[in-house]
Amino acid sequence: MPKVNFIYKLYELVNDPRNNHLISWGDSGTNFEVYNDKDFAKNILPCYFKHNQFSSFLRQLNQYDFQKIHPARWLFSHPNFKKNQTKELSSIFRKKQEKFNKNSSFLGPQKNFEEKTSMEINLLKKQKQVLTKNILYVFQLQNELSTRLEYLESNQKKIQTEINNLKSLIFRYFSKILSNEPDKNDPVKCFFSKKIIENNNLINKNQKSFHFSSNFKPKFNLSYQKKPLTF
Repeated sequence: MPKVNFIYKLYELVNDPRNNHLISWGDSGTNFEVYNDKDFAKNILPCYFKHNQFSSFLRQLNQYDFQKIHPARWLFSHPNFKKNQTKELSSIFRKKQEKFNKNSSFLGPQKNFEEKTSMEINLLKKQKQVLTKNILYVFQLQNELSTRLEYLESNQKKIQTEINNLKSLIFRYFSKILSNEPDKNDPVKCFFSKKIIENNNLINKNQKSFHFSSNFKPKFNLSYQKKPLTF
């Protein structure tokens, strides 16, 4: 049986003590663990394989039926992959193509979890963007309303001042007219003053002409006789 390059290279990199800070055997020697997948892919994989993709490394493990034995750690095992037992390596075969599934028993859950988490993160980012836009719009609207309110208050003060000034002017104007002290240079004032004087004279004249003589007796009798009430 010819040697499988991946299996022997895998044994070599796991067994090399220089790589122990990123990958090493477990205490029992029946499994191995990758401690930092990013640094492992960047610094170790290119030295043994023609790629530096950790996902490709996982697919290769799956092709040879390695199992991920811990849900939160990159801990793998195979019945024939053991420390100091190189003779058993020849018993590790690649799975048949029809049985090979990229979403393996140890890669699938992890990948699905990562994809789901990524989708949730993207959704939260979009929601954050929408909320940020809404908050900015509310602040902008608040500023516009505040500016508008200040403008209306300022106009109200101006209008109130003008009304007060107009009231004062009207009061002074009619005070002069009623006091019969018109301004001769103002024809309007003179006109109103003249009319007021004419009306006063007419009222006095009518009051003098309308009076009762001492012999005047009314033609109607205002007296009445009390009548007893009957039931």
